[in-house]
Amino acid sequence: KVEQQSASLDTEGAVSGSRAIWGATAIDQTGAIYSLQNQIAEKTATDNVLALCRGKSNGRCEALRTYSKSCFSLARIEGEGPRNDNFGFAVGKNWQSAESSAVRQCEELGANCTVRFTACSPDSLSKATADQ
Repeated sequence: KVEQQSASLDTEGAVSGSRAIWGATAIDQTGAIYSLQNQIAEKTATDNVLALCRGKSNGRCEALRTYSKSCFSLARIEGEGPRNDNFGFAVGKNWQSAESSAVRQCEELGANCTVRFTACSPDSLSKATADQ
């Protein structure tokens, strides 16, 4: 019975896209952001983004946020590169609200901030590429 349980955990390939609504983000010790969208479950999203982060950064990674049927955005202090102490992030019902909340949170650090990353899950909530 244990074999059945472990085999049923990895069902990503067999589910319809409509259930793949989870996204997750992680950050490494240098402040680089890693993100995955369209995952089938919150735990799957978190586990997969942490594995991605660890594989690419070869270092310590920390999950930032998971989100479902919403968008995640991160803003950094203008003119600064990735660090783990110069950003704000937020989740919102659409990309516009996520971006404005992330900028607001970042600006509480006492500087001007710009959006550096936004992702939505499912993808249908994302900004159209023509807008960029």
